This record gives sequence, structure tokens and C-alpha cells, in this order.
Amino acid sequence: MTKGPIYGVELIDTLPLGKGGMIQQMPSRDDLKRSRTHGDRVAAGYEVLLAHYRDALKRIEVLSETLTIAEKALRGKAKGDV
Repeated sequence: MTKGPIYGVELIDTLPLGKGGMIQQMPSRDDLKRSRTHGDRVAAGYEVLLAHYRDALKRIEVLSETLTIAEKALRGKAKGDV
């Protein structure tokens, strides 16, 4: 697990682009360290955005699980299994 040079956010190698199977190569720790020669804001901003991205993925997973449970409960109610 590689972490960012400023906040220690776990870095990702690629980011999926939509549902077409395309991916975007993401900056490595070395890339972020090199960007710091111009200032810390680029690396810091990337780590902050990546942290929000990871949080959003976790929330989507929880919502998806909740939706699956609700759909099963509604199907059971429609069949009179409750």
C-alpha cells in the first residue's frame, strides 16, 4: 500500500472512467513528490480528492447493500412471506 507524501492517503494506481471499461492511470507517490517542487498544493489537493473518492465509494457500497435488503423485503412482502 503506497501512501501520499502529504496526508498519507492510500494512493490508487488507476481510476475507472464510467462504465465503458476505460481506466485512467493515476499519479504515483514519486509523481506527487516531483510536483511538490512547484508547491505542495497539487499533491495535497490530489490526496484530499482521493480521500473524498474513497469515502464516496464506501457510501455507495453501504447504499447498495441497503437497497438490496430493501428489495428483498419488498419482494417477500409482495409474496405474503412476511
